[in-house]
Amino acid sequence: MYPPSSKKRSINGILLLDKPKGMTSNQALQTAKQLFSASKAGHTGSLDPLATGLLPLCFGEATKFSQFLLNADKTYCVSARLGFKTNTGDAEGEVIETRPVTNYSTDQLESVLSAFRGPISQIPPMFSALKHKGRPLYKLARQGLVVERNPRNVTIHSLRLLDGNDEGIYSQQLSFCHGTAKTKQPECMSIHEDCDPRDTQAMLSAKSILNFEIKCSKGTYIRTLIEDIGEALGCGAYVHDLRRLGVANYLAAQMVSLEELQSLSLAECDQKLLSLDSLLNEWPVLKISQAAAYYLFRGQAVLLPNLPKQGFVRLLLQESGQFIGVGEILDDGRVAPRRLVDLNKLSN
Repeated sequence: MYPPSSKKRSINGILLLDKPKGMTSNQALQTAKQLFSASKAGHTGSLDPLATGLLPLCFGEATKFSQFLLNADKTYCVSARLGFKTNTGDAEGEVIETRPVTNYSTDQLESVLSAFRGPISQIPPMFSALKHKGRPLYKLARQGLVVERNPRNVTIHSLRLLDGNDEGIYSQQLSFCHGTAKTKQPECMSIHEDCDPRDTQAMLSAKSILNFEIKCSKGTYIRTLIEDIGEALGCGAYVHDLRRLGVANYLAAQMVSLEELQSLSLAECDQKLLSLDSLLNEWPVLKISQAAAYYLFRGQAVLLPNLPKQGFVRLLLQESGQFIGVGEILDDGRVAPRRLVDLNKLSN
């Protein structure tokens, strides 16, 4: 392991971090920032401490484009425990209700799940970072307070049971040994070998866990989705494990763990960074001359030939192919600067 340098560096790029369980997103960010000896970094949307998986970190000039990742679709692998409700909607909370679990057929499950695909409305959970009169909801919830929350419209692009659910209801076979349970899980899910203490309760059957893959729009609360599915099934449910597999066009296969970074030199760490515009590679490219760039860097829109009719574009210098930022096509056909990089910082 190479000790981090005490001198902060100006680096630019995007790191796809595999956030470990039990660590907040900010703790993961600060650890990575220290390992890179970076002067500036930010993360793009939080993962709960319970959750693992893809957490894009933006370094330097990449922080200017983090909003586009915040607005992106996300993909998750979720392990849901049936028959219980907790006050937080996940495995870290206290059990507040237990119910028997029915041996549903696959057709019955699919009938329930179909109601949660496409546009849906969610009421944000009390245990969330949303604020009420300036105070985070989770702080109010810890005081036993409940306040009214406005519903949110989100979209569930896909919701499917993972392989293993075709044997009736359940995705996992649990084998019991001296009060513990071990599971066979899909490759995307990392579940504790030792069971949740609730597994020893008499009502737990070997058919109480479902695994889902969920692709959803920004602002979707997975805990709320699982709780709502549990209510629709009539048995209740909470999130037992959660792993994020995708953000926009970034995939889990591209992730790097903190353990791996700790074994690398600074130069090797830098090689793990993706380019500033990697998150925008599905956007149309607009190559511009130095003359047009001159006006864009001064905040002025320019009229160029062969522009798309609308939307955002990646701006590249025609001569060098250098990415300089993001533009937006205006109604009058001009392209306006929206987020531009500091070329002086890129050259450092």
